[in-house]
Amino acid sequence: MLAKCGFGFIGIEPAQSSLEMARTKPFADQVRWILGDSSSLPPFEVDPAVMSGNVVQVFVSEDDWIR
Repeated sequence: MLAKCGFGFIGIEPAQSSLEMARTKPFADQVRWILGDSSSLPPFEVDPAVMSGNVVQVFVSEDDWIR
């Protein structure tokens, strides 16, 4: 939806199969897709961050949330 509205953004996905599926969606070519997690981001600030799906379950410690 963000890409459809013309917003450029980065999509990060840790599962290869989910990333492949995301790349088939409409406007997916307007997204910079990265296989990995937040530690895979290039060194720059990202604002805002949006999480979708069941991503919350991967954060098992307070340090994970901070990163």
